[in-house]
Amino acid sequence: MMEKNKIRVAIATNDGERIGEGHFAHNTHFIILDIDPNEVQPVELRENPLGFIPDLDHHMHHSHDQDMPEAIHPELARRLHEFRGLHGVEKYRKLKETLLNDVDLIVAGGACMTSIKYFTSEGVKLIFADPGEPIRDIAGFLTTVNYKELPAVVRLKRTKDQEND
Repeated sequence: MMEKNKIRVAIATNDGERIGEGHFAHNTHFIILDIDPNEVQPVELRENPLGFIPDLDHHMHHSHDQDMPEAIHPELARRLHEFRGLHGVEKYRKLKETLLNDVDLIVAGGACMTSIKYFTSEGVKLIFADPGEPIRDIAGFLTTVNYKELPAVVRLKRTKDQEND
């Protein structure tokens, strides 16, 4: 477990610079950070296999074989196979167990109610920010937050003054 005041955060992204668009489970990467009141410590960039698979929860009756990448790294191919065909709670359980098992907080641009209910029931809090929001700004903001006082789900919105900065 993390130090008393330190939290481990997964930030959903597609480019490593900004909050990703859409459901966090279908962003291609998670930037993992350890955050405490004094510093942001980068841990790693985790590739998300679900970011490379069409979302079956939205396309249940469509064949996805043509949507699969043709040339992919063998390890990613193995992980894609592990996630292929999963949907609903089953998909989020697999994501938590294999990729986000050490995370206290997820920061994302979007999610569905099923994923919100699953992750919060597992003790993971969620913060939603506008897609495209710079990750460095979010990380800086998180150093000012008392994690224990955060509700399970939070929506961040810039004020008019912040939008002009």
